[in-house]
Amino acid sequence: MSARAGAFDFLREHSETLPERLPRDFAPWLERFLTRY
Repeated sequence: MSARAGAFDFLREHSETLPERLPRDFAPWLERFLTRY
């Protein structure tokens, strides 16, 4: 399994438990993480 697929699986499984208010830098960090692999 690729890191990208693993990240999306993780987000799918834990999306309900993640806080509604994510840190402001979460999206850019996630984009950097996904484009890195």
